[in-house]
Amino acid sequence: MRILILALALFFAPLSAPALAATHPVETAYDSGDVDGAVALAREGAAAGDAVSAEWLGRFYEDGVGVVQDYAQAAVYFRSAAESGRNLARWRVGVLIDEGKIEGTLQDAVALFQAGADDGYLDCIVSLAVMQATGRGTPVDYEASMTNYMRAAQAGSEHGIQGVGILHALGQGVPRDMVEAMAWFSVAGFQGSEPGRANAARVLESLDDAQMKTAAARAEAIMDELGIE
Repeated sequence: MRILILALALFFAPLSAPALAATHPVETAYDSGDVDGAVALAREGAAAGDAVSAEWLGRFYEDGVGVVQDYAQAAVYFRSAAESGRNLARWRVGVLIDEGKIEGTLQDAVALFQAGADDGYLDCIVSLAVMQATGRGTPVDYEASMTNYMRAAQAGSEHGIQGVGILHALGQGVPRDMVEAMAWFSVAGFQGSEPGRANAARVLESLDDAQMKTAAARAEAIMDELGIE
């Protein structure tokens, strides 16, 4: 029965957004729909040295929410929050550097991802794995990439699960295995990963019925291994 549920969820289940606990005044204002009030509170808090407020203000500038989109300004506030150990800020600075939207080297981005990964921040773990697999800002290291993707996957990250599938699909650090890749992509899609669903749909075209049954059984096993209900 769960194989059928997995197949249906892969192609038809809606994506879900992660729930955030509203514990900070900026977040409370934002969640209530008071964007202007949230921006004002973020400015006030950031000026007073509050790292969480600075991180929120960075997010507002990056996304153009309540302010004119400005990556340079976003970086100013993200960097301030990152210096206080805020992992989302570390991750966003690293991503903006990697995307060429702000100044900085790829080595800087990797260092930020590594710092967040050392704290167990999932987005940083996944981004570090990406950099290790592609050799951006650090030597190519498929073994380290797999370790980090698996670490994220075991913590429930659909991005980590998707990453494991990519390494199997490309034969990076492991033998190329499209059945194994299909299994991981299917689980990622079940967990809400749109890229996982898209990759599974592409791989599906290359597998015969026997391979699909093997992939489905393997997906069941992966879900059990990761504790996915």
